[in-house]
Amino acid sequence: MNNSTQPVPRRLGLGLVGCGRFGQFSLSTFATIPNLNLIGVADRDQGRAEATATAYGVTAYSDYSAMLADPSVEVVAINTPPALHAPMGLAAAAASKHVFCEKPLATTNDDATSLLRAVRDARVRPAVGCCTTCATLSGPLHPPASTPYRRAPSLGPPTSSLPEQ
Repeated sequence: MNNSTQPVPRRLGLGLVGCGRFGQFSLSTFATIPNLNLIGVADRDQGRAEATATAYGVTAYSDYSAMLADPSVEVVAINTPPALHAPMGLAAAAASKHVFCEKPLATTNDDATSLLRAVRDARVRPAVGCCTTCATLSGPLHPPASTPYRRAPSLGPPTSSLPEQ
C-alpha cells in the first residue's frame, strides 16, 4: 500500500495546567503521542511553569486564562488538585477547548453534571484520565502475569446520559 495516499492525521495543540509531579508525568507521556503537539503549560507557581516550559520547549503562560486565549491550544489537560477540575473544565469549555481531566472530573455530582453539559453545549470533547490512561495511549502496560486484562464495557458517549435542557 502506498503510504502517500493515506491522510496525514492533524496534530492537536495541547496545553497543560498543573506542572506538579503528576503533571510532569502526564506531560512526558503526552510528548510521545504523535497526534499531539505540546503548546504550553500553566501553573500557579510561575517558576515551575517556566522550568517545565523550558524542559519541553513550549510556552509558559502567565496564567490559565492566557493559555485558554491561545488559539493554538485545542485541548486542555487539567492536572490540578481535584477542587479545581470543574471550574477549570468549565473555563476550557467556555473557550471552546476539548477537556482532558485527570480523575476525578469533579468533586460533586452537580459540578460533574454542569461540566458535562458545558462541554456538550460547547461541542467539545471531554475525557477523564485514570492515572495510567495517557501511558496506555503511547504503548501497552505490562501487568504482572497473575493480573489478567479485562476490557471495560462500552458506556457510550460520555454525555449521552445527560437530561436534555
